[in-house]
Amino acid sequence: MTGEEIRKALNEKDLSFAAIGRALGHSTGTAVSRICHRQATGRITARFIADALDLPIEEVFPEKPEYSDDPKRLKKTQAEAALREKAEAAGLVA
Repeated sequence: MTGEEIRKALNEKDLSFAAIGRALGHSTGTAVSRICHRQATGRITARFIADALDLPIEEVFPEKPEYSDDPKRLKKTQAEAALREKAEAAGLVA
């Protein structure tokens, strides 16, 4: 989901970035907004957002496998990243 899609989904549940932020102990929703718009990372906040939307975290943040609770998915992603790094170092990919 994009940051805007997350915002709209939260609004449908009468929630906002600010409300999520306050629930997490922040004075504003700026940190939540930044995570939703992929300008910052935060697994706890991401989990809280997914839970508020009643969606799996993998659906809300599909490009962030490190947020997943699925250890197999995380290991696969880490292995793919390591292989890509080796291929880049060898000049096989750009």
